[in-house]
Amino acid sequence: MTQLHSLTKNVEHMLKHDIVEPAVLPRCSNVVMVRKQGSTMQFCVDYYKVNELIKKDKFPLPKVDTCLDTLNGCQYFSSCDLRRGYWQTEIDERDLLSRARSSGVSKC
Repeated sequence: MTQLHSLTKNVEHMLKHDIVEPAVLPRCSNVVMVRKQGSTMQFCVDYYKVNELIKKDKFPLPKVDTCLDTLNGCQYFSSCDLRRGYWQTEIDERDLLSRARSSGVSKC
């Protein structure tokens, strides 16, 4: 399967399942197909140029113990499928501009 065929198949699947939607925006990130072990292709987004525009926060990451301590006494937890976790998170309308991506199948 060629990269373009794999890319087109992925985009069609995501459009069909309302994971992504067509958009016309002033900037977008490129989509790249990366070969995984076993010769399957993985759909990836190259946020390199968008990352240059984002203001970086400078603070240390919390220790794992500190994070776990904050859960003490909690009764409700949620989980996210890490295989397709990115697609399960809705993007706030104000952030859509920085999350647009171009598959090359159609222009953004």
